[in-house]
Amino acid sequence: MSSQTIKDRVRAFIDPNLLFPARYSDSDDIFALGLVREEFAMQLVNFLESAFQISVYSEDLQLENFRSVNIIEEFVLRKQRK
Repeated sequence: MSSQTIKDRVRAFIDPNLLFPARYSDSDDIFALGLVREEFAMQLVNFLESAFQISVYSEDLQLENFRSVNIIEEFVLRKQRK
């Protein structure tokens, strides 16, 4: 799966879950900008596991792994290589 496809699917999941309509770049920290709440991270993890057939373990559950579309894409690619 291409990096752009991963990013597109991640954005398609994030966008309807934004707390308010907003434009953001792939490098923007969606949590620091207040676009989503920290509780959203668990929904995001469930989506990533299902959409990309990866396993997210307790040691992966650090907000730093999910702060931006770019970081999420890197995380998914890393998990798929394992």
